[in-house]
Amino acid sequence: MMNQSNSTYPFKTLPLPYAYDALLPYISAETLLNHYDAHYSNYVRNLNDALSKYPDLQDWSLKALIVYADSFPNSITKDIKTNAGGVYNHEIYFQSMSSMHQQKPSGNLLNAIIRDFGSIENLLFSIKSLGMAIVGSGWVWLVFDTQCRLRLVTSEKLDVPPISILFPLLTLDLWEHAYFLDRKSKRGEYIDAWFNLINWKEIEELFPCG
Repeated sequence: MMNQSNSTYPFKTLPLPYAYDALLPYISAETLLNHYDAHYSNYVRNLNDALSKYPDLQDWSLKALIVYADSFPNSITKDIKTNAGGVYNHEIYFQSMSSMHQQKPSGNLLNAIIRDFGSIENLLFSIKSLGMAIVGSGWVWLVFDTQCRLRLVTSEKLDVPPISILFPLLTLDLWEHAYFLDRKSKRGEYIDAWFNLINWKEIEELFPCG
């Protein structure tokens, strides 16, 4: 099963579920190492630094910090949104991928994809269309709602979807550090390559609807 940071302060980086070179030829080891060590790990450190000054928030889970960030003191709200969002988004992203390439969805998840998108091809087309339409940095998310309907949503920069009512299954990172070393500015080429890495087997286990 995918693992998300459900612990509290001090947060720790989750280990990658594969080696740095396991996503070749779609994502290089250099890109993955840089993404994990220089970006995700930095958000974990910054989040811990911010929370070190607020003992009352140190027993909050990552999800709770994100959901209730606007209720915190103004002096920490921005740090929580930026760094907790950076941690949450990257953990979903890394675990959206697998070293077992070119998987296909099946079972209840596939049935829901066909019901809500018509086909897996339509779903992937929609993900790419949304990804190409994002100006600057952002994310495309496959989520399900309280009625078990699948939906695609986007978020900008390090924003997180409303996870109190939507439940992420996967996310596509569209910050340039996710692909620039490998593909320069060819975002569409990166998205096409990323489709080969989707961890459908684990995502099926996250989808609780029959």
